Amino acid sequence: MGKLGGRELNYASDVDVMFVGGTEQVARAVVEVARRCFRVDLALRPEGRDGPLTRSLASYVAYWERWAQPWEFQALLKARPVAGDADLGRRFAETASGHLWGRPFSDEDIRALRAMKARAEGIVTSKGLHDREIKRGRGGIRDIEFAVQLLQLVHGRNDPGLRSPNTLEALAELSGAGYVDPSDAGALEDAYRFLRAVEHRLQLRDEAQVHAVPTDPAARTWLARVMGFIDRSTPPPQVRSTLDPRTPVLPATARGLRRSRSALARRRRGATGGVRLPRCRPHARGPAGTHPWADPHVPADAAAASAAARMVVRVARPRSRTARSAQHGAGPAARDRARQRVPGLA
Repeated sequence: MGKLGGRELNYASDVDVMFVGGTEQVARAVVEVARRCFRVDLALRPEGRDGPLTRSLASYVAYWERWAQPWEFQALLKARPVAGDADLGRRFAETASGHLWGRPFSDEDIRALRAMKARAEGIVTSKGLHDREIKRGRGGIRDIEFAVQLLQLVHGRNDPGLRSPNTLEALAELSGAGYVDPSDAGALEDAYRFLRAVEHRLQLRDEAQVHAVPTDPAARTWLARVMGFIDRSTPPPQVRSTLDPRTPVLPATARGLRRSRSALARRRRGATGGVRLPRCRPHARGPAGTHPWADPHVPADAAAASAAARMVVRVARPRSRTARSAQHGAGPAARDRARQRVPGLA
């Protein structure tokens, strides 16, 4: 279920699971093993934490037909079998799909889902996080996911092409089928990718489920740097090909993070190879602001959810063949030519 079902896991995500068939003893043994590696959440099962840990397929059907709430059918959008008896998993997926798409999604169901989401937003507001929470706050990740899922629930009954459990795939399907204007779909995709990238950086830093932009100025500066925003009031830091650990760098993408770590590991082992990192530039569609690590046209709280929803981050790629060889690596002959043309490349 959840992001595991949609293949959208974060670095610190829970894995949401439900058990079908078998005994509770076996299910608890599986959970015990899984919790050595993951945070396991079982709350999406029927009746939540008060319900039995596992049910038969017939028991799930009875629950869906009599007691399931609209949000539980919404959660079934991402249900997929991941382990165990393949035949039972296939039958569960087919049965769940039949109950999800075989029922009309009424106006009352829509009102119930909106009310539930409003309650969740109220909790965030009561904690004073409405303008810093990138997941559940205004303009955050959940806003985009909710909009996409609501359109799926309304139109997916008559259009099987809209049933993907993955948010970006579903958004592309909605756009391609004409339910969402392509420009709106592009803006939502850009915002979603940006917000997920911010979420990933925060969770890598704190090794925990963090969804709020920090208030500490040093932490905000760090976040702006790793997202690729440059202080325009000072000369930008130079990225050296040797990647000296003392040299400030901008690992603007997940790929850049992997490269920088790999290069530093090679240096520690005594290798001489180097990598050049791409650098991000922010492009904003919104009012001017004064974010200390952003372009003057970036909204004031560039990392906050409400502003990030209007922002696109592009990676500046090297244009010359020599620069591409230096950055991405090539055959020995190409690397030799690059060394002659690019000063400082080891």
